[in-house]
Amino acid sequence: MEDTEKKRSWVEILKHPTANMIIGFLLTGVLGAGVTNYYSMKRQQEAQHAEMVAANKEMVATLASLNAERQARAEMLLTALEEGDTSSINELKKMYRESELRWKTESSPALMAARQVLPKEKYYRFRDYMENEYNARFLKPMTLCLKQASTAAASGGPVAEVLSSCRAQEYLDQASLCNVALLDILYEMAKGTIDDFSPEELKRQKEEHKERVKKSCAEISAG
Repeated sequence: MEDTEKKRSWVEILKHPTANMIIGFLLTGVLGAGVTNYYSMKRQQEAQHAEMVAANKEMVATLASLNAERQARAEMLLTALEEGDTSSINELKKMYRESELRWKTESSPALMAARQVLPKEKYYRFRDYMENEYNARFLKPMTLCLKQASTAAASGGPVAEVLSSCRAQEYLDQASLCNVALLDILYEMAKGTIDDFSPEELKRQKEEHKERVKKSCAEISAG
């Protein structure tokens, strides 16, 4: 009996002319707040994502600039040595040493920023490629070669023979290929579009990049 009376009370309330207006007002407020919060959070997430992508691209640009400067200075010094331009060699040596110093001091923060783009294991692999293969495998032998050739030039020695025997141009060319391959991979990830790819496309790109790095960063064969 009590339940019946309660039901009748609710029916009477709902029949009131203002009931629909009140219910509509309440629903509009709740749903409106929910929709507003949803789109507000979505815009905030999009802004954070855009900010992260911009920072990542800046990091890639920094690495690219440092690597390009070091390689360009090496090429200028190599050309001067090959042409016997003794008036320019000392100045170009100084410029190359400065680019080496910048690479050592400024590449580390940029590499640390790469940690935001890559999963942990891939970051360490990329860092090893950049430091132990790109730098140690190509740039260090090339630097040693340029130093030996500069010493020969200062003492009137056989510069061309030194450059040929230590294969400076080959190291410089391979360093450039390796650098581009590594930074291309990092840039693709830094664009922030990698999550849009299907698993099949991700697998295909992974194999493609892996093969490219393997070829571009391969050791220079003896000969």
